[in-house]
This record gives sequence, structure tokens and C-alpha cells, in this order.
Amino acid sequence: MDPAVRNLVRRAQAELPYGTAAFEQLAASRYPAVRRLARAITGSTDAAETIAQDSMLRMFHALTGLRDVTTFDAWLRQIVTNTAHSHLAAEQREREKAARLRSHLPDEASTSDDVTGQPESDAFGALVAGLRLEERTVLAFRLVDDLSFPEIARILGISASGAKMRYQRAIERLRIRFRLDR
Repeated sequence: MDPAVRNLVRRAQAELPYGTAAFEQLAASRYPAVRRLARAITGSTDAAETIAQDSMLRMFHALTGLRDVTTFDAWLRQIVTNTAHSHLAAEQREREKAARLRSHLPDEASTSDDVTGQPESDAFGALVAGLRLEERTVLAFRLVDDLSFPEIARILGISASGAKMRYQRAIERLRIRFRLDR
């Protein structure tokens, strides 16, 4: 970890909750990467913005509890991952609720709304569409954030071999999918 970032984390921890100058600087420096990771996991620019903001808020509330500042980046990625997974689960619950409601409407009304929204134009999102959440997440860490398998494992709370296995399964599913699309 960059010593300047490490010092900034320590300053933010010392200032919070009443002083926010160091935190604001830290958040501004990490926000683009947080948003990029959230977009890679969800495949949605709008969701990524919401997740990034929620992640910054969670970081604000939890930063003073971070014991080992050298793990800050992995810790922050874990926050983003958990926030993204929670967001996607909430979206799924909303889609299921909407589907249940639509099932009680007359046929002509049930086809008038597009519950799923517009297709995402993001290239990564289009590539990984249809993969399971854990597969999209490990691909995002590996291909978008360029993390090693041990780093991915630490963030996800699994073994390095487990991270490799998820990655290989996701790649294989993509290979099969693109062979069938041709």
C-alpha cells in the first residue's frame, strides 16, 4: 500500500467523526475505483452510482474500526462487494414482488410495463450477463480491478483456490455461451 494512502487513512481515522477533511480526500481518491467495481459487479451505471455512494457512507461509519490500515483497499473492496450484493438482492426481491403483483392484473395491463428496465450498454455488463453473481464478482475483481487470486479470496472470505475455481468456472461458462452463440 502506498505510504501516502496509509497516512491519509490514519489521519481520517484520527479526525472522525467530527473532522472530515482527511476522509473527504480519501473518499475522493477512491471513489472512481469504487464506482468502477460496483459497475462491473452489477452491470449498471445507475446502480453503480448508488452503490458507490452507499459504500462511501459505510466506509465513513466503519473506518475508525479498521485495525490494520495496510488492508484498507481490500477492506474497502469488501464493503463495495457486500453493498453491491445487498443492492442486487433488493432489486431481485422488487422484481419478484412486481411479478407477483402483475400476475393479479388483467393480461392487457400486465404487459404494459417493462419491470426489468433498459438493457445495459456497458460492454462488461453485456459480457457477463447471465452469469451468477459470484461469477460476475470474481470476474470483475480479476479483469476490471486486476486483483490477484489471494486478494480476491481475502475480500470474498474464501480460499485462493476457491477464487480460482470460481474464475475458471465463469470463464468456462463464457466460452460455452459464445460457442453456442456463433
